Amino acid sequence: MTWDKEKCAEGILAPDLNDEIRANWAALEAALDYYHYFATGGVQTGRPRPGSARPYFQDAAPTARLDTGYFTSDDYGTIWIDSNATIDNQFNILTAADGAGTETWTPISTEVIAVLLAAARVFAGTLGVTGNFAVNTDKFTVAAATGATVVAGTLGVTGIATLAKASLLASSDAPTTDAMVANKKYVDDSQKNQCRMYLGSTQSNLSHGVATIVALDTDDYDPDNVSDTANYKITPSAAGYYQVIGQVTFAGDNLIANKSFRVGIYKNTTLIALGNSGCVDIGQAVTAQTSTVISLNGSTDYIQIKATSYSDTNLVDINSGSNSTFLVVARVG
Repeated sequence: MTWDKEKCAEGILAPDLNDEIRANWAALEAALDYYHYFATGGVQTGRPRPGSARPYFQDAAPTARLDTGYFTSDDYGTIWIDSNATIDNQFNILTAADGAGTETWTPISTEVIAVLLAAARVFAGTLGVTGNFAVNTDKFTVAAATGATVVAGTLGVTGIATLAKASLLASSDAPTTDAMVANKKYVDDSQKNQCRMYLGSTQSNLSHGVATIVALDTDDYDPDNVSDTANYKITPSAAGYYQVIGQVTFAGDNLIANKSFRVGIYKNTTLIALGNSGCVDIGQAVTAQTSTVISLNGSTDYIQIKATSYSDTNLVDINSGSNSTFLVVARVG
């Protein structure tokens, strides 16, 4: 549409404008209709169309101007509000356009929040974020779908932090300092492999000077199933240091005074600790006991006790019972 700037000049009467308006009416109507609502036969409100006095409000990014032409650099600064609920009405601004259908819409709501955070602005109300939240890419992140939070640095709490029992999870790694938190599994594992076995039936006829395996055929405490009542030994399943206590009570029958009666703790086939007791009164039972701390590999190492009677030609029996002849193994480190 071309306007004659001489029209309506000084001295021109208003009636002379009619021809000019009529001549350009179609162009005027189209131009005005691009930017305002003028319903034919309806109320002529002149309400601005989206993209004119008001931003675009739609699900997808605009691909053409209201006049159907492509966006150009003259349109930089045009605002589009994403109506998609999953985007939460995000504000976008046109920052690049080549006039051929390729445009760049930059989220300005994100930039505004970034500026506010950088300026240390204080939000008095609740700040709601439905997408993932990240500080400096990965220093502090919250996953929108799960709420999983990762803190890359040190989390300092000056007040009281109340955590649900199921949420209090420590690393499965072994703590290396006194200040570190150890998880329940680590603590439980450190207490595993505690076992107690005893002689359930009298063991008869120990020969003079022969170290004989004590037939510990009953266990009264073995939560981790490390006792072997068929082979009379304990094979811990966790590597570490163990407190070991062995006791044998020799029956008073056939004991000879002033003789020695011994119990030995064996790691595999090697004697580790030896306890010795002598007979003072003939006919009175003799108890020999010993203990030690020993390192076990948690797989093939096992513990047994052996009894030795020095009673010349007399054959000696071992008293049975949980409080008479037993072996105790407990992990201590």
